Amino acid sequence: MKVVFFGTSDRSEPILNSLKADFDLVLCVTKADTTAGRKHEKRQTGVKTWSIRNNVNYIETANIRADQTVIVKKLKESGAEVGVVADFSYILSEEIFNTPKLGVINIHFSLLPKLRGASPVQFAILQGLEKTGITYYKVEKGLDDGAILDQIEYKLSMKETSDELYEKLFVLSSEKLPKVLSNYAANLLTLKPQNPANASYTYSPSHPKNTF
Repeated sequence: MKVVFFGTSDRSEPILNSLKADFDLVLCVTKADTTAGRKHEKRQTGVKTWSIRNNVNYIETANIRADQTVIVKKLKESGAEVGVVADFSYILSEEIFNTPKLGVINIHFSLLPKLRGASPVQFAILQGLEKTGITYYKVEKGLDDGAILDQIEYKLSMKETSDELYEKLFVLSSEKLPKVLSNYAANLLTLKPQNPANASYTYSPSHPKNTF
């Protein structure tokens, strides 16, 4: 099965390795290089670094709306049948997530519908939750509200930092990803709609009044 990956995080390597080992990873979409520090040195994402090292085609974007037509064209040319997104810097448009025939599956680091939004790992720690987890869901138009394919619970030790928890959840998600994608493609999963009445949200500048 041909797969496209959308992501920017330097922690993405376990997922990328999993996709490359079990599927035909035809394309990665990542954030364009940024500048950092006093010397304004260019910094590329971990996804771009991995793609170059592993000879996987990639494209960069600094503005996904402006680049939508190019991205859709590349998706079609790659023949990608399904997309996987994890910790991406942008919200995918309907035109993008509807281009692969099986859509796009998001790996979200909470037990949805709890902690929708951009910072579920930090908020799980701030709230002192006893458990959090990983949700694989099909991307739809709303914010983290797509139908759920599968979930993994993770018991918090109350000692993890957000960096440590992110690392663990990336590894955990990569281990189950091949089975989830294969079962989804074979129509062996029952997609479960989320109950919006149980939803909570993490703070973000674009949604400052969200509560959790």
